[in-house]
Amino acid sequence: MLVKLSYVGRPSRAEFPLTAAFAEGSTNSTVGLTGRSLVIDDVKRHVEAGGAFYVCDGEVQSEACLPLLDETREVLGIVDAEAKPLAFFGPKRLARLAALALVVPAVLP
Repeated sequence: MLVKLSYVGRPSRAEFPLTAAFAEGSTNSTVGLTGRSLVIDDVKRHVEAGGAFYVCDGEVQSEACLPLLDETREVLGIVDAEAKPLAFFGPKRLARLAALALVVPAVLP
């Protein structure tokens, strides 16, 4: 189960099950299960192509979701960032999120 520790935005569920069934409709659960990052430049096209996305805010058009991995590459959690503009997560923003994903596991309890 993924449990939100910090959140800004419209109300959303606090827990995301880590099951294959839930991952069929959730980027967060998919990343939590696979340990692989997902960057979605156009949510609508992603969903139309059969991609998973859990809608909390209908105005979100792009997402970057990265795993937080321990030293054995076990998933400890995720960083999930969403934005209203299309293709919001370019190289500079992705570099910042990747740096965050690398540092956070060292400071988690």
